[in-house]
Amino acid sequence: MNGMTPYSVKENKKSLVKAIAEGSDEEVAAALMQDPEIKKFVFEELVRSLDDECENLCKPSTQSMLRQKTVEQLFSFSWEKFVDEEVKEKAPILHKIAVTVACTRVATSRNVRKTFARKIPAMGMALACLLKARNQNMSAAQVLNSLILTKGHLTDMVCTQQLHLLCCDNQKVHYICNSHIKLYTHTLFQLKLKKINTSVN
Repeated sequence: MNGMTPYSVKENKKSLVKAIAEGSDEEVAAALMQDPEIKKFVFEELVRSLDDECENLCKPSTQSMLRQKTVEQLFSFSWEKFVDEEVKEKAPILHKIAVTVACTRVATSRNVRKTFARKIPAMGMALACLLKARNQNMSAAQVLNSLILTKGHLTDMVCTQQLHLLCCDNQKVHYICNSHIKLYTHTLFQLKLKKINTSVN
């Protein structure tokens, strides 16, 4: 055993062993993350868990809001329900990552006037774009964007150039989705949706 006894502990692992023997779960986790090699493996496990969450979220059996396509479903689409109910419950790691990226720890940081509630559309749109990239059927947000652009009477060229900007202007998307889009009559909405679905398929 190269001169090591069964009870020998490497110098760089002593703090970890002490945390395991005497510390709380939080202290053990902190000690693990202090070791660069162990931290790498913890990160890999976390990524695997995140991949499992996304895979489950995209399954048809999960019935994600991003798979909703009917008129009634799109009328009732809500970023709050998607982010703070669906994602938080079914993909907690993904939800935590989105919240961490969008929100700051320090109150004096930029965008301090944006409350958590006002950041939810931004988080929702970002997650929707990523999940659509993973699975083409997770496209409810893109359908809504297409309807919003159509309602604004934008040309195809402007739609192409400005779609990514509209996706980033989450407050506008949130406002229109929950207010202006409801001005459509049921028949017009159905026709627009049918046209979009036909072009996608």
